Amino acid sequence: MKKSSLISICCLLLLVFSGCKKDRQEMREEKFDINNPYGYVIAVTYNNFNYPGISSGVLLFSNDNKNSKAMLYDRNGERVLNYTVNGSELKFLENGELLFEFRIENNKIEVPGNNLVAKKAELVKIPAENRLAGKTFTGIYYNPNGTVHQPKFFYAFAQSGNKVDVGFEPGTTIRSETYVLAANMAALVKKTNFVEFVMVMPNGDIVCNYTDINGGTYYSKYGEFK
Repeated sequence: MKKSSLISICCLLLLVFSGCKKDRQEMREEKFDINNPYGYVIAVTYNNFNYPGISSGVLLFSNDNKNSKAMLYDRNGERVLNYTVNGSELKFLENGELLFEFRIENNKIEVPGNNLVAKKAELVKIPAENRLAGKTFTGIYYNPNGTVHQPKFFYAFAQSGNKVDVGFEPGTTIRSETYVLAANMAALVKKTNFVEFVMVMPNGDIVCNYTDINGGTYYSKYGEFK
């Protein structure tokens, strides 16, 4: 066998071995540790109680495990929650009151049947890049009772800079906003009189919420976008 061919085979084997080693390493890294949850988020769909629609949020764990805190981003803005771990049970509390409760085993997350707030939850490894950047999402906004509020609406996210253009027809911008990026998969625009929340769910679905704030009263609309 020629020396050059032997070298080529050795290089190929080295690449295959390196790839396998990398795959094994990634598989180890993807194992969720409930006692060390940083690097993951929980995407939550809320119960809307007496009206239809989707309200969602993202729970982002602190990188300080001893702190036992997480940020919640949703239609109401952003706030800090405390959480506790008991075996496979994970509970989030706000001002000492239970807000969310989950059970996580083997990277699978379940919402207990007696959970009053969360309807569905997904455990997500934080994407390496901003899943909103450079994309435009269009859809319909609905009132809480299910009637159409705005038949056409769009969010056009800039490729960089955490900027988003908003309006009714793509290409015709009504306003431009700076958003807070949460876990590379959700955007929060928070003003004195309204809050907007846009999230890309793990399956690619787009969840949008718009909340009017009037004298401390919150009136939320929900969107079906793609």
